[in-house]
Amino acid sequence: MLDRRDLYSAGFVERYVLTHTVLALAALAVLTCLDVDLDDIPAKVLAL
Repeated sequence: MLDRRDLYSAGFVERYVLTHTVLALAALAVLTCLDVDLDDIPAKVLAL
């Protein structure tokens, strides 16, 4: 089992943050390309 020091030394946190930042930007780019109104997203999510 890895302890916290192993995770930090392996750069786990940096990879985690970088990966999720890239995924968030990609999702935003896709929504922008599809011309989705960002104000409508909460209403669409609640409607599901």
